[in-house]
Amino acid sequence: MRILLLFLLSLSGRYEGPVTVELSPLPQPSDNLAVPDMYIPPMMSLPEEPQPQGSNLERWNYQRDGSTGIPGDNTITSFQGIFFTGWFPPDVQIAAGPGYVGEVVNSNIAFYDTLGNLLYSNTLYNFFSPLSPSNNFIFDPKIAYDPQGSRWLVLALQQNSGISESNYYLAVSQSSNPLGSWYYYALDATLDGSTPSNNWADYPGLGFNDWGIFITSNQFDWNGSFSYPKLRVLDKAAAYNGTLNSWQDFWNLAYSSSWKPAQCLTSSQTEYILRSYWNGSSYIYGWKVTGSAASPSLSTRYDIPVAPYNPPPNASQYGGSIALNSGDARMQDVTYKD
Repeated sequence: MRILLLFLLSLSGRYEGPVTVELSPLPQPSDNLAVPDMYIPPMMSLPEEPQPQGSNLERWNYQRDGSTGIPGDNTITSFQGIFFTGWFPPDVQIAAGPGYVGEVVNSNIAFYDTLGNLLYSNTLYNFFSPLSPSNNFIFDPKIAYDPQGSRWLVLALQQNSGISESNYYLAVSQSSNPLGSWYYYALDATLDGSTPSNNWADYPGLGFNDWGIFITSNQFDWNGSFSYPKLRVLDKAAAYNGTLNSWQDFWNLAYSSSWKPAQCLTSSQTEYILRSYWNGSSYIYGWKVTGSAASPSLSTRYDIPVAPYNPPPNASQYGGSIALNSGDARMQDVTYKD
């Protein structure tokens, strides 16, 4: 049995933001690019739903050959990104907009011009300082450029287990220039709609279409046990003009985890959400979100047959013979372009 719950939440009393801040275009001191201790996240156990009938569960365990590890690699240009900050995994993300390249890792952010010149760098704690974080545990960042709205989006999770605090931190640039002013929002991730829960958010996803911004996460209780996935729907127009003050949530859908909403690079009134099997399959799951930010509708699940896929092979690393663990077959991000 699947349970579908939908709430509209007025954020008065639990909502922080927006805060408008202009970034300094000058790079920050280099000691902002590292944290002193390596962070290794705890292993979280996720349930796996049964495969559709006829799915292919064949898997392989092999290592990739080649100097770069990328078949057909044709590098046009390259430049130094953020150095290793002591977090494992580093969760590297990049996005490109007109004239700029943005990068986030655990737990730093940087912007470059298209020649690779560093224009801005900081810790995520400092970047999100307008939200007055209760600690510096800000992790799992996402960055995207919305070409339809000409805005940059930065999402990160903030958690303070000592006070059972979990937030989605969202920053939205006020123009296509990431060195200009930003809106900042702190969205309480412990709330399911308007209902308090004993859960915190992990493994986020970030997507957008013509009318909405979509945040997904896996929800865990404070003992580390998986509870359910959650989808939060935001009004994109309100977020982009600094008036966001509500959200709608879907959660507690049986047999699912690790949803990833699409970043729609061309116009789309429909939002697509995909989910793959962590250990490989010949199916993926799909959902559609239609309607509006004020009244979104989530479809039932689609089982989509695809070519068989498997966990990626270990990756070659430059200057070393030890292969790197590439993780599993879960989706990281989804892009839509028509």
